[in-house]
Amino acid sequence: MSKPKRAIVLLLDSLNRHMLGCYGGTEFSTPNIDRLAARSQRFTNHYTGSLPCMPARHDILCGALDFLWKPWGSVELWERPVTYELKRQGVITKLITDHPHLFETGGENYHTDFFAWDYLRGHESDPWKTRPDPSWQGAPAMPAGTKYPGKASAYDFSRTFFKAEADYPGPRTMQATADWLKDHGQEHESFFLFVDEFDPHEPFDTPEPWASLYDRDWTGERIIWPPYSTDTLKNGVITERQAHHIRQNYGAKLSMIDHWLGKVLDALDNGGFWDDTMVILCTDHGHYLGEKDIFRLFPSLVFKGRIESEAIVDRALESVLRLKDIGYGTRSQNKFSTNDNLQTLPEFQDLCQLIQHESGIILDFYSVKRETHYITSMWSHITGANHR
Repeated sequence: MSKPKRAIVLLLDSLNRHMLGCYGGTEFSTPNIDRLAARSQRFTNHYTGSLPCMPARHDILCGALDFLWKPWGSVELWERPVTYELKRQGVITKLITDHPHLFETGGENYHTDFFAWDYLRGHESDPWKTRPDPSWQGAPAMPAGTKYPGKASAYDFSRTFFKAEADYPGPRTMQATADWLKDHGQEHESFFLFVDEFDPHEPFDTPEPWASLYDRDWTGERIIWPPYSTDTLKNGVITERQAHHIRQNYGAKLSMIDHWLGKVLDALDNGGFWDDTMVILCTDHGHYLGEKDIFRLFPSLVFKGRIESEAIVDRALESVLRLKDIGYGTRSQNKFSTNDNLQTLPEFQDLCQLIQHESGIILDFYSVKRETHYITSMWSHITGANHR
């Protein structure tokens, strides 16, 4: 089987590994993630490098650990992400996303070096609309609580324009990806497609039939914004019934985005991409939904003690990552990495070799010295080059 000429990264935000069928989860249905896992290498001991949202994406695109020197931020002006070098060498790079942080202060320059990019509007904090849809035909038909009681948030306006399931940002992003593969994918001998999908991140807002799929007995406004708290039930932040409802709403969104991921997999099947295309599914972090009485992306005091630290390892730092089986290894390999999400993928070498100078020296941008620390990128690992 030939080595890959194309690479696709599918990043699903806030994806809980332990809730996926391919990792033994039985609580929610994820048939299409399981479908991809069945033909792939499944990583069972892979850890994220930096988190949450923007630091994880910095690791992936810049190949340098972000957490050692900043908690959140842009691609700096002196940095050269992989998209910069691939574009210089004539490799098509495409971003398809509904992730609002990429277009906010602190998320600058992640999209600028892609050859082309699409932003599907309306997710979470995206300032998309300035008023509700006057037709009142959208999601308000299913009342849901607001994020900021007493004032409207960006999403309160956006969701009124979602008149059908296909109008929600996640489904639109997956459909745009399937359409690009159908209409453009086979026109390019080599490409790097990065699909940055913000689901199943909150708000946990879905239409029927998903909304009632796991919680048919709930009445009243849906709680689509989870609290960010520790000792949540102990301190009476929410009731046990509300906690159950929030968790089921996450499951509904997980199952909905899994359904639309199936359209991307169908496009890969129908377009004959599998023989020369590397497909990666990963996440940036998980989301506590009542485990250890925590509701948040990860505890604020990660070194509080042994139990807290183990919770971080068990839930927040374990990254889902699968690689389409292209003949270089056996499935279900155990891999461990505390660096960026792509560091464990030597199969990415063919594309990454395009960023080398004619002299064969890897660009110095990917080995950044911070005091006594070296932040070593994925490039040294996947090309065999040594940084000095």
